[in-house]
Amino acid sequence: MKQHLGQIVERLQHVPGVQSVTLTEHSPDAGGVTSFSCRTTNAMSTHIQVLGNTIGPDYFRTMKVPLVRGRDFAAEDERGVPVVIVNETLARSFWPEENPIGKRLGIFASAGLAEKWAEVIGVAHDAKYLTLEEPQRLYLYLPYCQQPRSSMTLLVRVKKNGPEGIPQIRRELLALDAELPVYDLKPLKDGLAVWFMGHKLLASMVGTLGVLGLLLASLGLYGVVAYQVSRRTKEMGIRMALGAERRTIIGLVMRQGMFLVLLGTGVGLAVAAAVTRLIARLLFGISPLDSIAFIGVAVLLTGVALVACYLPARRATRVPPMVALRYE
Repeated sequence: MKQHLGQIVERLQHVPGVQSVTLTEHSPDAGGVTSFSCRTTNAMSTHIQVLGNTIGPDYFRTMKVPLVRGRDFAAEDERGVPVVIVNETLARSFWPEENPIGKRLGIFASAGLAEKWAEVIGVAHDAKYLTLEEPQRLYLYLPYCQQPRSSMTLLVRVKKNGPEGIPQIRRELLALDAELPVYDLKPLKDGLAVWFMGHKLLASMVGTLGVLGLLLASLGLYGVVAYQVSRRTKEMGIRMALGAERRTIIGLVMRQGMFLVLLGTGVGLAVAAAVTRLIARLLFGISPLDSIAFIGVAVLLTGVALVACYLPARRATRVPPMVALRYE
């Protein structure tokens, strides 16, 4: 079986358009993991539950998971000492402030199997293994050449995204073995789409509500500011009757109105910054204090308030002073 899979990987690596090929026991869209019990060589070390996966060479390049230290698995590891790659969280937990490369990790897979000691040859960047909301987990990767499995998933990265390359990959697999059971061959994004469906629906709902809330806030702000400015029409008539220029009156109204608006915007941003920390676990790929969102909303509301101050003030100063004095 292992030899057969090796031939498949080697054949697909020479297909035009294929960037990398690898094997994995647990496909990213399936969300499965294997549980291990691990400890270090420290005499006081106890066994700690760790999740993991069995993978082939080029897994990290194919999945675009950076290796922050050390090296990837290689074909030469099949005849070498047992090796393992750990994620950053496991490295920090087991060897704080130490270089984990070259350290030995005791791995106990399940009852009936002896504990195996493996040398750490690499540290992979932390990732999400089960759900998007999960905290950082202790995670390790074992090489397929040393830890063969009866069932493995083939992962192929091609230059052109989409289903166009799937028929070609299928043909290559069947050319190697016409009786090879090739099934569930699909772009990884299609499999992940099902996994992320709930999150996308929630994000769409929250985004829609956010846009509606921003629209209502803008309309409400414009209405309140414009009403307050229009109520000063009589005051503006008195100022013009006493000789004040139109631009002076408009400048005064806008300064007074914008002072209150900017003060309210500052308070609102402070409250928003405090509240967003409560939803930090629902945000992926952005910070709770996303500068673009905060600055964008503040600029939009300030612009709305600026227009709400200027237009009614300009309209009021165009009214003849005697008419403005009779305004109620």
